[in-house]
Amino acid sequence: MELLHGELTAGILARFRQVYAKRRHGHPEEIYQRAMAIALADAGCSVARELLVVVRFRGHAVGRRRLDLVVDDLVMY
Repeated sequence: MELLHGELTAGILARFRQVYAKRRHGHPEEIYQRAMAIALADAGCSVARELLVVVRFRGHAVGRRRLDLVVDDLVMY
């Protein structure tokens, strides 16, 4: 299966594996989120954290949601 924005997505997954190898499981989500933001920024990616977006359906706003991470304005993580 081909991934959308394949090269960027592969890089994100590689950084995730690096973070997980160092932190393992058992930490609050915000710890992993901060670590991922650091790892991605160190890899040269632009990272937005806790980005508030409007969710739309058929042109109508149906709610708002915070995205954990947005990488290079292309991929939500």
